[in-house]
Amino acid sequence: MVLPKGMDQPVFDKLRLQARLQIESKGKARPEYRPVNNPDDSVPLGLRCLPEASKGDIYFDLEAYPLFEPDGLVYLFGAMIMTHGKAQQKAWWAHSQSEEKLAFSTFIDWVTQRRKTYKDLHVYHYGAFEPSNMLRLSLLHSAKEAEVTTLIREGVFVDLYRIVRQALIIGEPGYSIKNVEKLYGETRSGDVTSAGDSIIGYACYCETGNEKYLREIRKYNIVDCESTKGLADWLREL
Repeated sequence: MVLPKGMDQPVFDKLRLQARLQIESKGKARPEYRPVNNPDDSVPLGLRCLPEASKGDIYFDLEAYPLFEPDGLVYLFGAMIMTHGKAQQKAWWAHSQSEEKLAFSTFIDWVTQRRKTYKDLHVYHYGAFEPSNMLRLSLLHSAKEAEVTTLIREGVFVDLYRIVRQALIIGEPGYSIKNVEKLYGETRSGDVTSAGDSIIGYACYCETGNEKYLREIRKYNIVDCESTKGLADWLREL
């Protein structure tokens, strides 16, 4: 077989397997998946990057409105923790740049303080959006720069998207958490089921002041935090 120009055999084989799994997954509620073979045992990839669970672990998800002038706005810092086996949801809201600075600073202080009790905790998220915005906000607001640098340098933030992409090939057209959670969760419902919906919902809130849009966004954010925990648990089972 002649490979496409510029593509090596391992990449081609992975793409072909991806396509086959998508075909095999059609019509199935739970898509097919295969583990990725990482031949170099000396390089920590995939599931080897998943820390052991801690009682202090945090499951984290941001909501942002990119059309807010001049720098966009992270208007919701959502987090979930487990206390005596029950989920506790936390939220820090911001509807202006000054409120964004306060919400950001309060969240970072909360994580830093929580680490004093749970030294092995990690902050789980899906994708690079969360830690990259922690860095961006620390510079934008000249706040908590040392604390954010410490959290990132010490590996407190754990990107489950990166782990999934290194560990699994999934019979889905994409690797958003909404695609991946079909392996361990349920199909989403409600008015807000995607990041695009949340942007539209927040725009409607800004235009009307109707807090029903915020309530729907909050429900979506809570589901994302719950799904992040579900994914971490499921990956550990693997």
